[in-house]
Amino acid sequence: DIVVVVRDDGEGIPSELRELIFAPFSRLDAARDRDRGGAGLGLFLCRQIAQAHGGSLVARARTDGQRGAEFV
Repeated sequence: DIVVVVRDDGEGIPSELRELIFAPFSRLDAARDRDRGGAGLGLFLCRQIAQAHGGSLVARARTDGQRGAEFV
């Protein structure tokens, strides 16, 4: 098995919204409009690809105590 962890140092993602970010066309930040790039499909497609290969993709709070999110 291989586990890949990607961390950011942003504000993090509230636990009640962590599944929502994997929905197609989902955007949590109202300041990121479509004119600035992106369609809200990135995390949706990443999860679909991971699942197609027998894997998974989840978002969680960072486990190292730092600010931000982890994608595993």
